[in-house]
Amino acid sequence: MLLIVFYFVLSAFAADCNGGEASVNCEGASCEMIGDTQICTSCETGFVPINGRCQTKDGVTDKCTDAGGTNAADQTCKKCKGQTFMHKGGCYDKEGEVGRTICKTPGNTEGVCDGCQDGYFKNSSPNDTKDSCVACTPNCIKCSTADNNKCSKCVDGYFVGAASGSEGQCIKCDDTAGADSYKGVTGCNKCKTPTVVGEALCDECSNGLYLKIVGGKTFCVSEDACKEGTTHFPAIDSTNSNKKICVTCDTTANGGIEDCEKCSLKAASAKAAPIITCSKCKTKKLSPLNDACLENCPAGTYPENNDSISVCVPCHNSCVSCENSNAETSCTACYPGSVLSRTTATAGRCIPECTGEFMAHCAAGQCDGVVGGSKYCKKCDNGYVPINGICTAVGAAGRDASMCTAGDGVCTACKNDYALLSGGCYNTNKVPGNLVCETADGTGKCTMCAANNKKPSGDSCPTCSDGCAKCNDSSACTECLPGYYKGTSQCFKCTANSDNGIEGVENCISCAVPISNFGPVTCYVKKDGTSGGGGSSGGGSTNKSGLSTGAIAGIAVAAIVVVGGLVGFLCWWFLCRGKA
Repeated sequence: MLLIVFYFVLSAFAADCNGGEASVNCEGASCEMIGDTQICTSCETGFVPINGRCQTKDGVTDKCTDAGGTNAADQTCKKCKGQTFMHKGGCYDKEGEVGRTICKTPGNTEGVCDGCQDGYFKNSSPNDTKDSCVACTPNCIKCSTADNNKCSKCVDGYFVGAASGSEGQCIKCDDTAGADSYKGVTGCNKCKTPTVVGEALCDECSNGLYLKIVGGKTFCVSEDACKEGTTHFPAIDSTNSNKKICVTCDTTANGGIEDCEKCSLKAASAKAAPIITCSKCKTKKLSPLNDACLENCPAGTYPENNDSISVCVPCHNSCVSCENSNAETSCTACYPGSVLSRTTATAGRCIPECTGEFMAHCAAGQCDGVVGGSKYCKKCDNGYVPINGICTAVGAAGRDASMCTAGDGVCTACKNDYALLSGGCYNTNKVPGNLVCETADGTGKCTMCAANNKKPSGDSCPTCSDGCAKCNDSSACTECLPGYYKGTSQCFKCTANSDNGIEGVENCISCAVPISNFGPVTCYVKKDGTSGGGGSSGGGSTNKSGLSTGAIAGIAVAAIVVVGGLVGFLCWWFLCRGKA
C-alpha cells in the first residue's frame, strides 16, 4: 500500500523533473513516473525519448523515426522500429528495464508489444506508431480501457465496485461513501468485492483494530468493542500473517473452546491454550475449571443448571458420582479404595474399603477380592455369602441372597443378571458389579466385559493393571479409573508423575491429561472439594486475600527495601547530623 501511495505522490510532481536523469534535455515539465522510474515524454529540439531518456535524434534512427520511418524524429518519436514499442512519445526496448515494467509479452512484431503488464491494457489496434499498452486508471491492476468503471482488479487496499466477474470502479477499502452502492468498511486496510451490492468484505483491518465477522458482514473493531457481549474475543491469527481478528468463543483454531458461547480472555500470564475462560456452553456442560465444554461431567462432579447454564459442580469430595448434590450421602460411585455404603436404593456414602458392613462376617484375611478398583470380601464366615461385597446370611431376605448358590462362605453360581466375581455374586446393573461385567448369562458367567466391551475369553474378563478401568490385557490400558490419568500405557494417580512428562497435582482426586500433553494434570477436584487447577487452567496458589504467592513475595521485597531505606536515613540523621 505504501509503495502505491509513493508512486502516486511522485506522479503528482510530474510537472517538475526534480533534476533527475530524465530531466537532462527534457522539455519543460515533461517528466512522468513508470513505477518508481522517472521518464521524459518530450525532449528539447534535437533529442527524442529512448527508454525514458533524451537521446540525440540522429543517433537512434534504428529505434525512433518520423511517421514515414526513414527520417529522424524530433522531440517525440512518431514510429518505433526493431524490438521496441511506442509509449507516450518514446520508444522502449521490449526487454529493457523500463520496457519490462510495461510490456509482459514482447512478441516478434516490430515496434509492437504483444501483451501488457498489470496496470495496463492492450491497445485494440496496436502498431508501430501507437502506444501498444495504455495505463489503467490509478489503483487499477487490470482493465479493458482507461475508463474509471472498466477495472476488473484493483491494487491492495481497493476493491472493484461491481458484481463478481464484472468491471467497475476501484473503491478504497475504508471509503464508506463508496460508489454505485458499493462501500468500504470503516478502518479496513485490505478487502474484496462483496457477493451482493453493499459493503466490501474486509480481510484485514488497520493497525490496532480487529476483524470481526457477524452474519456474513465484516467490521473493524477495537479490542474493547470485540469483548463487549462476551460472545467474541480478540486473537492473533498466526496462520495468516498474524492478523488481528475478533472471533467467536468456540473458535478453537485461535485459542477458543469448542461449544463455548460466552467467554473472556485469560490473564496475560495464563498459559496459551485455550486463551479464554468459558462462562457458558451452547449445548454441553461447562467444566468446573471453565476451560472446556464437556459431554459428561468429570469424576467427582455433577451437572447443575443455573440460569440456563449447565455447569459441572463438585459432589462431596468422597464421591466419584452423585445424585445432584454435594451431600456426603448422595454418592452413587466411589474412588478406588472406597466402597459405597447405600442409604437408599441408589445412593449412599463412600467409606474406606474393608470397613463397616463390608467387613462384618468376613472370614479372617479374606477382604482382598478386587472388584472395580476396590477390595471386597471374597469369603465369609459360615452361614454367610458375599452379595455385592457384603457378607449376607444364607437365605436372608432383602439382600438378594437368593441370587447365590451357596458354598463354604462363597457363591458357586449366580442367578439372573448377577455375575460371579471374587467368590461373590454382583449385580451387573449396579456399582461395583457393572464396573467389571455388563451382562451375565443367568448362571454367574459374564457375557460382556466392561473392560473391553467384548465377550470374555475363556471364563473371565481381562485383568487390567492398577488404576485401569478398561483394557484389552494387563499391559494395554485404554481408560483409567477415577482418580487416575493415562501415561504412555499405564495409569497414574492424579497426585503422581507419569512416565511421559505429565506431573501430578498435590491432593488431586479427579483429573485429566493436560491439553498440552505435558506439565501438571488438569485437576477437577481436590480432597477439600475445590476445583484443582493445574494443566490448562494456569492456576497458582492463592491466600484468602486472593493474592498469588508471587505477588506476596513482591510486596515483601518492596517492604524490605522501604524499611531498609528508612533505617539508613535515620542512622544518617542521628549520627552525621549529630556530629554537625
